Amino acid sequence: MTTTQLPIADTDKYDYVVIGGGTAGCVVAARLAENLPHKRVLLIEAGPSDYMDDRVLDLRQWLNLLGGELDYDYGTTEQPMGR
Repeated sequence: MTTTQLPIADTDKYDYVVIGGGTAGCVVAARLAENLPHKRVLLIEAGPSDYMDDRVLDLRQWLNLLGGELDYDYGTTEQPMGR
């Protein structure tokens, strides 16, 4: 799957719009596109494109991505029943 910059004229011609390119969003968009080949499916993901970004493609360097523009820095909260 690649990132595509769309012309302005094409932005209102979709049958389905899936918001969020996480695991479920990608699966839903793929299934819609596969099972409804005559329908147009748009998958929208937040953030900058990391397509063909060497920092992302070299998995050994994942620690260098922390704190940058590709890191949302989501925090966690300890849960009382957590281990």
